[in-house]
Amino acid sequence: MQTNPVMTLNKRREALKKLAKNPEAPLKEFHALLEDATEDERAVLAKTLPPAKVLRRGNRAVLSPVGGYLLAALGTNPRRTHKRFVDLYTDSSWAARRSDTDSFENPHDAIMRGLYLGLSGRSDTWILDYIAATPAMEDNDAYGIWRVLHTLVRERDLHCETPSYLWRALRTIFPEGNSAEDHPEILLPTKRHLSISARILS
Repeated sequence: MQTNPVMTLNKRREALKKLAKNPEAPLKEFHALLEDATEDERAVLAKTLPPAKVLRRGNRAVLSPVGGYLLAALGTNPRRTHKRFVDLYTDSSWAARRSDTDSFENPHDAIMRGLYLGLSGRSDTWILDYIAATPAMEDNDAYGIWRVLHTLVRERDLHCETPSYLWRALRTIFPEGNSAEDHPEILLPTKRHLSISARILS
């Protein structure tokens, strides 16, 4: 993560206003501006540019890579942020254009990359709270979101015991019809994880 110690909150806020006036402003410019903002700064900046303003298209909200990024980067409540993202994503054409890569570089994964970059600047606590707000859904959209969250957990070496996160991990490692007994070479890290996983699957 790059830091810019000379970027004061006021300068960051003015730069954000300027970017918001340009409908063609790329995601990378928003990310360069916000990636090292503190949680306190993000709370202020969310009032300067509410994500809903970026998402608005006429009489309805439309998800875009920049909109997904700003939802994640400036969302004030992890649970509401997650619900808003999922609602917009599943209602959009992006859901039909997913891929199974982990790089998020495929154009079809632009929305998920926006989510990843937006979350990448949040605090560990905020990310874990976001994960806790993610239900254990079976559909492919949930898997796409889980890939983003799992990438962040790995990159930050976070200890996550949220049941929905572990449930999705098990479903990824052991597809339907398989079980842990079929794969003795794969071990979950702790006995506590095994206990939680058993309760989830029971």
